[in-house]
Amino acid sequence: MLQNAGDAGCLQIKGTHAQMMKWKEALSADEWNSLVVVNRARHQARYHNAATQYFHWLLNDSSTSWSYPGESMRVIYAESLGPQEDTSDELGTVSIDARASTAFFDDPWRFK
Repeated sequence: MLQNAGDAGCLQIKGTHAQMMKWKEALSADEWNSLVVVNRARHQARYHNAATQYFHWLLNDSSTSWSYPGESMRVIYAESLGPQEDTSDELGTVSIDARASTAFFDDPWRFK
């Protein structure tokens, strides 16, 4: 079962990467460099989530030492969204919090 899980994870990342490379070709360098990913998943899968780590690698992103592996301002793990909720709400909240935190404390992570 562990081998099957490993194989499934590998196929997930390979498929995701193939699609991301198609989208990367369609975007300008500025669009790609400002791309933000919202990984919609559930709480129990958060720590070392394969998709989160993949996007962190793909975007060559940096994060704080205290965040979950791979999560940052450009790779957002959305564990609180229900089936009918839109990821743009989560993205908006993170973006507004980061801007307000920067304005008040000169630190985009302070409100996290």
